[in-house]
This record gives sequence, structure tokens and C-alpha cells, in this order.
Amino acid sequence: MSAELADRLADLSRSEVPTPDDDARRVELAECFQRCWIRFERAAPAHATVIAWIVEDGLRNEEIAALLERSPGATREFISQCRKRARVHLAEWYELALGRNEVT
Repeated sequence: MSAELADRLADLSRSEVPTPDDDARRVELAECFQRCWIRFERAAPAHATVIAWIVEDGLRNEEIAALLERSPGATREFISQCRKRARVHLAEWYELALGRNEVT
């Protein structure tokens, strides 16, 4: 095995093997997301439900329109509102996950 290949394999193994810090960060992110999501659900249950339909169930706008009994245009606008509210409530998690002070 060449030295270059050995170095590359060593780099890959270091980047692929989780460290205790990686595990702690995953736990911190998961706990932060859970807190933010609970606040979102309490503050805007309908908005949180629609976001869950999109993310967890993979529903498309047409399917959501049927569930909400809204026109496609009204559904697009409502989904936009849901996403904006989600960003506000999940801002703490975004900041932690992305390492930024602002979420756009």
C-alpha cells in the first residue's frame, strides 16, 4: 500500500468514526430540536402539523390542499406561513446546528 493511500485511509477513518464529542453534539442538537418543536406545536399547532406532514409524511402541496380543503393557491400561501413560523420557533436549533447567529 502506498503512503498516499495509507494517509487517505487514515483521514477517512478519522472522519467516519464518531468521537465522544460527536455523540454529545448529536444529543445536544436532538434535545434542542425537541424543545423548539414542542414550543412550535404549542404556539402554532396547525402550522406544526402541516410541517410534520411535509417532513415526516412526505405529503405534497396537492395532498395537503385536500386535507385542509383549500385551493392550491391558498394552500401554497398557508404552507409558506407554516415555514416562516417554523423558522422562528426553530431558530435556536438552526443557530446551534449551523453555527450562525441569524436564520434567513
